[in-house]
Amino acid sequence: MRIYYTEGSDPMVTDTVTGLNNLANHISEFVASPQAELVLPAVTTLNPAPYESLLPSIRFAKREGSLMVTIDPSFGLAVVGAPENIALWCSHFRFPAHATEGEHHHPEHVQKSGYISPSSLSVIIEVQDDN
Repeated sequence: MRIYYTEGSDPMVTDTVTGLNNLANHISEFVASPQAELVLPAVTTLNPAPYESLLPSIRFAKREGSLMVTIDPSFGLAVVGAPENIALWCSHFRFPAHATEGEHHHPEHVQKSGYISPSSLSVIIEVQDDN
């Protein structure tokens, strides 16, 4: 997984179809578990162009309420919210086996009351064949 970032633009999480589906499974297991937080490391050793940097991780934390996605350039993405909201957000990591490079999802584009905070960051989750 890579997490591309440029200040002022939407962060983008990428991986292969298999990698993204494996992430979805791992996060689903976390949501169903008693574990309060999950940190998933990301690749940071490659060229981030055309973005400014690659973020080192994504952290999920179970808390009450709407989902909030924030960024700390030294740590990475933080996704915090009620387990059912984390599960819905992370369902956007799932892609069909035939998905091709460039196919992507925007997990904030869901019409569900209380799902996501209006001040949450937008994130792109995209298939990238060369991870």
